[in-house]
Amino acid sequence: MTDTNRARPLVYTGLGAVVFVALVIAGFGGLSYATDTEVIAAPGLGPLPGVIGIAAATIALAGTLLSRSLNRPGLGTAALAGLFAAAVHLLAVTVAALFTLPGTAAGVASHLVLSGYSVLVFLAGIVAGALTVVGFRSGSGTPQWPWEKHDDDE
Repeated sequence: MTDTNRARPLVYTGLGAVVFVALVIAGFGGLSYATDTEVIAAPGLGPLPGVIGIAAATIALAGTLLSRSLNRPGLGTAALAGLFAAAVHLLAVTVAALFTLPGTAAGVASHLVLSGYSVLVFLAGIVAGALTVVGFRSGSGTPQWPWEKHDDDE
């Protein structure tokens, strides 16, 4: 296995993680605007639980995709990564809220689920996971123009 083949899953997983974070941020903004609700509707809680939740969900998504990258994953891997990211996001935000402002953790968790923010994390995970899986399954050769091929390659 060459160095580029070893680095390929890392590159695709990193790109998938960036796409996931971008989709979650844009989705949270759009859903918040459309429903006229806050993402985390607990006064005095601050942004830390949300940041911890997104960071943990991103790590969960990337870890799931990277662990499955060697055995030619399919779209079931993308669904598993999205499910795992949504569950870890909900758990991380709830635990962070529990340590930050203990009386609001249950309310924050129920708000994320009932307002659709957890579903949005799940869908963003599926989309980012599917794009990453497509990258994993794509050809490993570097694209070349016809004049770049060596005579011994044919």
